[in-house]
Amino acid sequence: MKNIFKKFVDNNKKVIGKYVTDDSLPLDVRRVNVVYIVGAFSATFGLILRIILGSSIYVNLIVGSIIVFVTVWFYLGNYLKWYKFMRIGAVVGLCFFLFPLAYFILGGVESGMPAYFVLSIAIIFALLKGWARILSFLGHLAVIISCYILGYYFPNLVQPMSTLSPEVEHLQSLITCGICVGMLIAFQNFLFENAHAKTEEYALYVSKQNEAVNTLNEAANTLLTATPETILTVLNEHTLTFRKVINIENVYIFQFDHHNPKLYLHTRYYYSSRGFLFPDSYIGEEATVLLFKNWYETLMKGNPIQYYVEDMNEQEQAFFNLRNVKAFFMIPVFINGMFWGMSSFAYTKKINILDSGDKQNLLTLSSLYVNAIIRNDLTISEREAKDIALKSAQAKSDFLANMSHEIRTPMNAIKGMTELAKKSDEPEKLAYYLERVTDASNHLSGVINDILDMSKIEANKYILSLVDFDFDDMVNKVVSVLEYRFMEKHQTLTTYMDVDIPSMLVGDDIRLAQILTNLLSNAIKFTEDYKSISLRIEKSNEDNEMVEIKVIVQDSGIGISEKQQSKLFSSFQQADNSTSRKFGGTGLGLSISKGLVELMNGKIWVESKENIGSKFIFTAQLAKSKKESKKKLNGDVAWQKKKVLTIFDDSNFAYYMKEINKKYALNITPLIPLAVDTSQVYDIVFIDYLIEETLQNTIISKLKKTNEKIKVVSILTLAEWNNIKDSNIYNQFLPKPVFYKQIIMILNSSFSHMIIKDDINNNVPQENEFQGFRILLVEDIAINREIVMALLETTKLEIDVAENGQEAIEKYKENYKKYSLIFMDLQMPILDGYGATKGIREFELNKNAYTPIIAMTANVFKEDIDKCLEVGMNGHIGKPINIEEVAKTIRQYTSKRQR
Repeated sequence: MKNIFKKFVDNNKKVIGKYVTDDSLPLDVRRVNVVYIVGAFSATFGLILRIILGSSIYVNLIVGSIIVFVTVWFYLGNYLKWYKFMRIGAVVGLCFFLFPLAYFILGGVESGMPAYFVLSIAIIFALLKGWARILSFLGHLAVIISCYILGYYFPNLVQPMSTLSPEVEHLQSLITCGICVGMLIAFQNFLFENAHAKTEEYALYVSKQNEAVNTLNEAANTLLTATPETILTVLNEHTLTFRKVINIENVYIFQFDHHNPKLYLHTRYYYSSRGFLFPDSYIGEEATVLLFKNWYETLMKGNPIQYYVEDMNEQEQAFFNLRNVKAFFMIPVFINGMFWGMSSFAYTKKINILDSGDKQNLLTLSSLYVNAIIRNDLTISEREAKDIALKSAQAKSDFLANMSHEIRTPMNAIKGMTELAKKSDEPEKLAYYLERVTDASNHLSGVINDILDMSKIEANKYILSLVDFDFDDMVNKVVSVLEYRFMEKHQTLTTYMDVDIPSMLVGDDIRLAQILTNLLSNAIKFTEDYKSISLRIEKSNEDNEMVEIKVIVQDSGIGISEKQQSKLFSSFQQADNSTSRKFGGTGLGLSISKGLVELMNGKIWVESKENIGSKFIFTAQLAKSKKESKKKLNGDVAWQKKKVLTIFDDSNFAYYMKEINKKYALNITPLIPLAVDTSQVYDIVFIDYLIEETLQNTIISKLKKTNEKIKVVSILTLAEWNNIKDSNIYNQFLPKPVFYKQIIMILNSSFSHMIIKDDINNNVPQENEFQGFRILLVEDIAINREIVMALLETTKLEIDVAENGQEAIEKYKENYKKYSLIFMDLQMPILDGYGATKGIREFELNKNAYTPIIAMTANVFKEDIDKCLEVGMNGHIGKPINIEEVAKTIRQYTSKRQR
């Protein structure tokens, strides 16, 4: 019977699969369908058997009608889902109508109906249960007894059989009903086994789901406590477990990059058989478009996607086949309502159909993974922020602890030069020392300004002040400020400056000097005593408007490792803390320098080897000035007739003299001391002070006998100058290191009245220069008033003073027609400079008067200057005051006024 049933099932798989084995149909419905299918089959089998045995056409038509009726009712009932009516119809129609009617039509007891009555009982037990089964059985039994009694007592009601003998009829009926009952039993057994298998499968599914839930709970607990050091292991372990529980193979976590115009999908994590990896790689634009073009709207709605590669187009299939992916389940991820990315669970070995439980587990797993990733990112960010904060706090602490070194550098020069000035009674030396004190004071002022400007430096709020300046003078002054430190450490500074660099340029000379000072100061600090440092300045590029300079400061100091070089240009950073403790320093200079260099459209970098030395290099672009260059000899002198002797073995000096000779055709003779022909007539001699004193005196004496008007220039360092006992044999001194412009100035001053001075020197107030002019000085601190009045005393400028803003307004109202200029302090008692300026300007409105007001204050930030201009002031001079700047300002505002 099982073989018959199997063959029957195989031949009718489509019908049976739709109406019997489909799990979406309830079991009771499938039982009803089994009865109808088996009934139709059995009736069809009986009809065929009757035809073979030679049954009458009348009987065959009746049986055929029954088959048609059952089949139509079966399909109509399933289509309309009349499952209850199908059950009732089968029991009532067969047991209480069709079979009893067939009893009388087909021959009564001589027919095969007794077997069919047994079949109807089997149908009642197959379709009904409980009281319905008992009552239907009893009713059907009553119907059978009634049929036999009526057939016995009323034989005319029974149609006699035709053709078939009672034995044959009984035989075919038994066979047909036996097959039918057998198939019912086989179907029932099939449904039972199928239900049992489904139960076991569901139990296994529930077990796996429970295991998945437990794994998810365990993963959630461990991921909450995972650290950046352990998260890789935790994710690896849980993913390996989930591969077994829900049969996932590869896991991708993609983060959507909203800020990258070309690379959209960022592969944050990827799991394969090799474990959980952190590739930190991108999927390109083409692949992103390919992946998203069909799924974007679905993902944006928050709906997951299950896709099979075999259902894709050729281009998509090629992309995934290259990665050996057969199917995947993709889950969109939203963070705070914004699309963050997606999780993709890919299958490479076989295509899995995911049920709702698996999908829910994958959704939970995706959430766990992404939350772990984000939490890990936040933890790392917090650690980095904390580390940065701690390092910044430590760096600032070190900065404050070491600040004194940066301040002491110019203070050293001031004190040292002051002491030297006290011991000297020679005007030339005294003037030189005091000039160096001035340069060091300016440098100290710059250091203090940098410290006060700290917040702006950290916020990159640098401001360049572009002016015409003498590049050579700027470099010379930087070197002169640091000269005392070179002397203290017995270090040698060698310099080279490209003579093709224009002397006059446009830029921020103070900031440029700041960079150069910082690099040279570092070189001095990190180089041992008695070693050398070099400064090389080249012209790296030039066009009609701009010049790019390249500055190289090279030392022979401790050097810097590659690791330490990476943080050199950060604020408050030195190579390491031991460097700061040993050498001091703010750790701010290189950061400032980097910012300034970048503002000058340049770059700064370092080349260094430990224990060998360092080379700091920077470039800067400066505009060419329209002012005339000062690096030239007086054109009124016949230089080709001048004979110059140089007894100084220095490559840079020789380079400068060669360039001078090329431009002006001087007759320059470089010699060593013993090779000097004293019988030759020279107009000027440059001689190294290091030459042995007796030999030096002998050479100079003989040269003066030949030409008593010869100019003798001693080339020497500051330390050597201090050792000179008798300077009568020298006409001038040329300080080391030697610069091109200094040689030009020496030659001009030796053979003409043309003496090139600095712009600053040209601004020095002259005697009686401001006679007949009157100004109002508003300053609350007495010593500050005294300094201004003392510095301007020789100019015969008349100065009235006011100690606060209110007093200034009153004095101005009394004498407003007499004042050519007002210098106004800002921070004063009673009324500050801003209020005083407003009061003066309001008074002037009614008097048709106007007097320029210049702020003279220690408030030197840009916002301070802007505020001064906003209230009606005309300009700004910072404290400590520079007398040349004061004189220049007075000239500017008195040149058009009546005395």
